[in-house]
Amino acid sequence: MNGRRIAVVNSWIDNFKEEGADSQALCAWNGTAFKIVNNRLEGAGENIMFGGAKTNVPDMLMADIEFRNNHVIKPLAWKADHPDYEGTDWSMKNLFELKNATRVWVRGNVFEQNWADSQTGFAILFTPRTEGGACPWITVSDVTFEHNIIRHTGSGFNIAARDNSLPTIPTARIWIHNNLIEDINGNIWGGDGRSLQVLSGVEDLTVDHNTFINPYGNTFVNADGISFPNTNFRYTNNITSHGVYGLHGSGKGVGNGSLTSYFPGAVVEKNVIANGINTTANPSNYPMSNFFPGQMTNIGFVNYNNGIGGDYTLLSSSLYAGVGTDGRDPGVAIDSLNVITDPVISGVFPICENTTSISDVHRAGDIPLFLVPNPGTDRVRVSVPQTHFPSPDQIRILDLYGRRLHPDRITYSGSECEILMSGLPDGVYIIQIQTGYQLRSSFWIKRSGY
Repeated sequence: MNGRRIAVVNSWIDNFKEEGADSQALCAWNGTAFKIVNNRLEGAGENIMFGGAKTNVPDMLMADIEFRNNHVIKPLAWKADHPDYEGTDWSMKNLFELKNATRVWVRGNVFEQNWADSQTGFAILFTPRTEGGACPWITVSDVTFEHNIIRHTGSGFNIAARDNSLPTIPTARIWIHNNLIEDINGNIWGGDGRSLQVLSGVEDLTVDHNTFINPYGNTFVNADGISFPNTNFRYTNNITSHGVYGLHGSGKGVGNGSLTSYFPGAVVEKNVIANGINTTANPSNYPMSNFFPGQMTNIGFVNYNNGIGGDYTLLSSSLYAGVGTDGRDPGVAIDSLNVITDPVISGVFPICENTTSISDVHRAGDIPLFLVPNPGTDRVRVSVPQTHFPSPDQIRILDLYGRRLHPDRITYSGSECEILMSGLPDGVYIIQIQTGYQLRSSFWIKRSGY
């Protein structure tokens, strides 16, 4: 994808593999402004990689990358111990890697089926590489990674600040928000079962409102590179499996000692930390404002389902409902995650328009819905065919954090309803029609005061 203003949309790219060398579905190391939306992407080495070779343009940073609603997967026919294995040992690495990137938006994707082979099993890597020091300006910075699903992998995130001992601009300003990471399992997928690894001085890393399901794991935060402490680290409002060593830094033990040495001044609060495999999952090892329920099944999910494909919404009766720093439930907001990843799961994609536009009708189900005007200022009218019109308890309004707006904002008349938008902040909202636990349709609306 080397070039200026590259778009890869509505495409199926598969079967890229090689023995003894890296292969990718998509790769770029010279260029700016990338839009990668609504694709299936298969690659044995790194399914997606930015960087990995010396830039032809001095001082070039791969910048302005939009990566949305893609299905990123490695076929099980490439996994040597799987019944579907086809018999060739391709070089396998990871699902998504940034080696040279700034201003990156990763949203609404499904990443799955990644195992230890030529690397240690991490699915997502933010690891700057200066190509042997030839490109000292390279960094990874200003990355928003939100509303994604990662599943069936040996480990989760590997975030490094530096290219080993080479001069590097440290990795900085990473926001990991509202993601579901499930079936991290080194026993099946190989590797150490690390949910998040942070190395050598990452600056401004925020990990907030994620759910990590790693019941047999090693750590939920692993740190190394003590010469370069990680600054402005925030780990808040997450639900996570503790594993054997929990939050652990090399040579500094479990919990508070590692926080002091590797993450000075860190904010670690309002996390629900479960599944401690031994006595290290002791509340006294951690800051006081966290919760330790024992097993994951004690948290109070709608359906834990042994940690694979469950509904990780908290029951209203859960002891941890509403305990977040923002008054919300800890962990991923399943409502908004389901809406945003639905195109990948269902295969029904919205039209890929300009990055800044909002489609009038976003169809993600089997009930057509029509909204006028959209954007709206004070009110938006919703028309539904009479045969499909829902009862008042079946239509909901959510903001992009998954918070449900008060139902009094909706009034009904025949096959139409009216949504009161006045008093809401300008922005994007989600209208859902739901029958029981089944999401039938979801649509974007935009509120604008102008």
